[in-house]
Amino acid sequence: MSQGTLQAHFEYQSMICALTGMDVSIVSHYDGATASAEAVIMALQVTKGKRCKMVLSPTLHPQYRQVIHTYTQGMCLESRGEDAPLGDLTALASQVDSETACVVVQNPDFLGRLYRRLRCKHLPTSPMPRAPSLSCRSTRSAWGCSPRPANMVQIS
Repeated sequence: MSQGTLQAHFEYQSMICALTGMDVSIVSHYDGATASAEAVIMALQVTKGKRCKMVLSPTLHPQYRQVIHTYTQGMCLESRGEDAPLGDLTALASQVDSETACVVVQNPDFLGRLYRRLRCKHLPTSPMPRAPSLSCRSTRSAWGCSPRPANMVQIS
């Protein structure tokens, strides 16, 4: 953990407290690997065990993949996509079926390439909302968030 990351987290938490008037704000994840693993687990929980597959991009950072596998070991979860051709999002999307809980794509990827949005017919997606003024919005729907969580995970 670098001092710069800790400083950025401190500044973010301080700014959120100042904008919202809250006493406490917490940055819950310190790195992309932990956040990715938690996102996969959240997607599994959202599907309530009805979907038992995850698709990981082969160009996802290797340490992110390793942490995801560590967090999900023993969950009877099937992992796909890691053997797909590098950078071929169509081949990655073809791995998705009705049993898939989530797709994890890093953008830009580990090799530094940028991708357009990946579309999979079996997964609902929702665009990321713009960050509106915190002083004007109070409810989830007012923030532009979908009431149904999306199962697409994109790491930026």
